[in-house]
Amino acid sequence: MDKKKWTFGIYLTVLALVFSIGLTFASVELPRLLHSALLKATPALEGDSHGDETTVFRTELFLEHYHFRLIGYVCFGLIVLLIVAGFASGKANLSAAGAAAMFLPVFAQFAGVMFFLAGLGLLNLAWLPVLDVSFAVGRLGDIVYWPYDAFMSLFGRWGIDAHSTLVYAAIGGGLLLFILGTLAWFVARQRNKGVADFWPYRLSRHPQYLGWILWSYGMLLALERVRYPRRSWGIPASLPWLLSMMVIVGVALLEERRMTQTSGMAYGAYRKRASFLIPLPRFVRTALAAPIRLLFGKSVPERKGEIAAVLVVATALLMFSSHLYTNHRRFSELAVPVGIVRSETSRVDRLVEEMRRAEGWRRKNRLADALADIGRPAAGALIGLLDDPDPERRQEAARALGLVGENRAVGPLLGKLSDESLDVRFKAVEALGRLRAKEAVDTLIVLLMSRTKDLSRLAAVALGRIGAETAVEPLLGFLDGPNWWDRAAAVDALGEIGSEAALNALMARFDGEEVHVRRSIVIALLKIGSGRALATLEAALQDEDKEVRLFAAEALKRLRAPAGVCFVNTRTGGVPDAPRWLAVQAATPFSSSQGVAPARHDDSY
Repeated sequence: MDKKKWTFGIYLTVLALVFSIGLTFASVELPRLLHSALLKATPALEGDSHGDETTVFRTELFLEHYHFRLIGYVCFGLIVLLIVAGFASGKANLSAAGAAAMFLPVFAQFAGVMFFLAGLGLLNLAWLPVLDVSFAVGRLGDIVYWPYDAFMSLFGRWGIDAHSTLVYAAIGGGLLLFILGTLAWFVARQRNKGVADFWPYRLSRHPQYLGWILWSYGMLLALERVRYPRRSWGIPASLPWLLSMMVIVGVALLEERRMTQTSGMAYGAYRKRASFLIPLPRFVRTALAAPIRLLFGKSVPERKGEIAAVLVVATALLMFSSHLYTNHRRFSELAVPVGIVRSETSRVDRLVEEMRRAEGWRRKNRLADALADIGRPAAGALIGLLDDPDPERRQEAARALGLVGENRAVGPLLGKLSDESLDVRFKAVEALGRLRAKEAVDTLIVLLMSRTKDLSRLAAVALGRIGAETAVEPLLGFLDGPNWWDRAAAVDALGEIGSEAALNALMARFDGEEVHVRRSIVIALLKIGSGRALATLEAALQDEDKEVRLFAAEALKRLRAPAGVCFVNTRTGGVPDAPRWLAVQAATPFSSSQGVAPARHDDSY
């Protein structure tokens, strides 16, 4: 008999290890293999998905061509349906599957690609409904970083970078807990014990779920040091993780309800001895249960409606706390003492003071982002920084003013077009384009016609953003440039302006042009929106480049749409820009280079 128990114990241990090895494989190797397979098997655009208005628009055409937005909404709906169905039916496995699916967008952020749906990034589709509301919504789970930040700050006082240690501890500890919890559960079943109350179950009533939470938290923390490709981006992962965790908590509460019904007093006695999830002292558990007792007269919600109410309220509070914590975390990273900030003015003064002391360009960049986030109350201070003796501060001030959108910055920015620093001139041109400053049109045309390397291209982009009809002829002249990237910038600008005066020249240039320029021409013809372009677009359906064919197909579909169905741009008369969720990232503090051409000629991003 002892030999049978010993043999069965080995069998259970091996089975638990198989479960855990599978989870380890899913953590380390499976994402890499899946990423490689998806890169080969699924369509994706080349380059950055949010570099400028044109690439944003191309991304929207791509989503529509392959019906990816519809697919994303369906996937998100199915995830929500799984979770709701699990709670409604009391089948915890359904909700657990929904929680795992909700976590998938976190894995997508490990995809080192420029286009956000390439390879593993295709998992981002499940998060499209949230992104269509706002890109910033993904940060409404940032409160989950509080334990990580606390440990990093603690170890940082001794000069220790504890990031890798915390990541490995969370992932390794989660896997170990999952192994022990799975093994204990199997042993309890073999012993016919109705309630598993030994090994890790002495500390937590749900060690396997706690193991999952720790493991997934380690994966989330690993993203803190992921180096995205230049000017690329990842969807904020904290909210998917928070929602996934809250669903797991709900699943655990459903199981508690079932165990109470099946095991009665035995489970009730066990519940008093062990913590729900995280091992905590009894007085802490009592304090945390106080709001539930206040609402329902008991320390643990038992009915489905009570469980749902607790989860909704807790999630809402955590999301609200995240909104506050995001700003706190931002200032903590910048090492700006915030204290009790009584007004936006005092915050601006602190940031400007720190900006004037900052030495490294990267820090100046982030401080300028923080000022841009404040918005118009920071415009005056940023205008003042345009006259700073340090060219890097002037450069960052010009860039930030373009993001703020304050018209009184136009004059000072025009003055910076003759700055001794080429980088400052770059950012001033970009900012004037973002501000759509019509006062700058004549000066920008002069810069365009000067054929100054890079600066003229940025002037073309700015003229397109402004929508200056008087720039059409100079831009047509710029099409004779020797570099394809200059010609593509001119075509993009002509498309933004939307003038039919450019139509014949664009159609004539299509055959024999470089592939990137052909892509831009198709987009420009679509934005101009003239029926005279149909023949050129039909010919483009046979182009050797798949993106040209894709854009041409979408252009024909839209231009041939019945009246009332066509997407009309109120400024150009053509097709509108893409939804703002793609472009919003260009103004976020965690974005990289803004605009089409980098202000610095290096790969420091």
